[in-house]
Amino acid sequence: MNQSSYGYHLHIGTASIMLVILTLCLTCFSVLCVVGARADDKRSRILQLRMDSYYRAVNEGEAFLEKTNHDLKRCRQEGTDRDSYFKAVQRKFGSRRITRKIPISEVQYLYIVLEVLDPEPASSAEQEKLFSVRTYKVVTDDSHVRYEKGLHLLRPDENE
Repeated sequence: MNQSSYGYHLHIGTASIMLVILTLCLTCFSVLCVVGARADDKRSRILQLRMDSYYRAVNEGEAFLEKTNHDLKRCRQEGTDRDSYFKAVQRKFGSRRITRKIPISEVQYLYIVLEVLDPEPASSAEQEKLFSVRTYKVVTDDSHVRYEKGLHLLRPDENE
């Protein structure tokens, strides 16, 4: 009898090679997952620190607004008329425009500008609006930002 079979035969070593390749692929995938997870963890920690410093600055800004309101109420109680009120404000703050920079990070700060309003003659200091907020924003100081990597790509003519 002629026993010839037609078809594709795999050698015994082929399965071993396939298992080695599969093991290498799974190992590479797991290493990439670990590296990605570490990078995500580091990025989330940095973001958490930035958020904490931002909210700390916002809380400090709110405390500054509350203290300024309290101090202006005292100035209002000291001053009987408009001129004496603004003299008390001048002594306490230096001018009618009150500014404050609250640091958030090395390159950012919360910038607050308040304008002292004219006192209303018929109202009490407790109900009166004593200042208006002109500016309340986060400012980035670009002079402290360092760009070290990739500058040669932006200015190729200077690298010669």
